[in-house]
Amino acid sequence: MTRVLKEPEERKAEIMDTAQELFHIKGYEATTISDILEKAGIARGTFYYYFKSKDEIMNAVIERGIAEQIQTLMPIVENNNLNALEKLKQLIVENDRKNAENADMLAYLHQPENIVMHQKSLIQGVHQSAPLIAQIIRQGIEEGRFHTEYSLELAEFILVGTSFLFDSSIFHWEREEYSARMKALADILETTLRTEQGCFKFLHLLAKKT
Repeated sequence: MTRVLKEPEERKAEIMDTAQELFHIKGYEATTISDILEKAGIARGTFYYYFKSKDEIMNAVIERGIAEQIQTLMPIVENNNLNALEKLKQLIVENDRKNAENADMLAYLHQPENIVMHQKSLIQGVHQSAPLIAQIIRQGIEEGRFHTEYSLELAEFILVGTSFLFDSSIFHWEREEYSARMKALADILETTLRTEQGCFKFLHLLAKKT
């Protein structure tokens, strides 16, 4: 049989695809490197050429997924026709839509056997998303809409707070409880950004749709 030669990035992506599929089927904890080797049809040396461990390939899979999600949000961040408040609104609405669209993947991450992967995905999400939120906050400061000296730090607090409090694997809010916390989030954003009252009232409407 003729050996098929592939470009390094193509081979690496295929190994990641295989690992991601196995993580989804068996769970991260139950998946072994041997499982990945067998399904991908590669030698152990090939795997270790690209990844040092199962933990490293998990990180690569998570980073790739978050990077892909961020790329879908970049047109909003870079849209010069939108002011900062409009950008934040569109980002929140789009993220809410993406979460609904990826409900199966979120349910998979919420499984107990995937707790390590879930935690790392939350951490990577904050690291990669916070600079984008901070960029929008700085735009709002330049426009005179927002008033804060801590754009990046505030973005991190917002992301950590919402990622944890609205994580359905941790908290199981009733509809009324969820709605109350979304309204509180609107008040927190208005207070911390020192912007006009009612700017984030759209969060009240978003909570009703959930």
